[in-house]
Amino acid sequence: MAMKHKAKRLRFVARRTRSGLWIAHCVDFSLSAQADTFAEARDKIHAQVTDYCAYVAEQQDPEYRRQLLSRKSPLGVRALWLFSYFVHRRSKPPQANPDGQASAWVERGAAIAC
Repeated sequence: MAMKHKAKRLRFVARRTRSGLWIAHCVDFSLSAQADTFAEARDKIHAQVTDYCAYVAEQQDPEYRRQLLSRKSPLGVRALWLFSYFVHRRSKPPQANPDGQASAWVERGAAIAC
């Protein structure tokens, strides 16, 4: 039986480390990607989410699919997203903050349908 695809609202947060690397997280699937720039980290996390959703769609066991779609990020990542989202009032994919503060955003669309 084919899995129904439904656009899901996904939460993302990206932060710059002390060494200058950017780490982007998908809060809803507990996925992370790192890169030298914010844009690269954002693109990598999008690709990772797309691949993850394709993997989920291939699974035949409905219980296993539910488990895959309900993975929670560690509390620290969820707290970083919450703080960044409400402090910076972001609702669309941002550009990197010049001061290196964390950026948080929410996306919904076919490219990230799961």
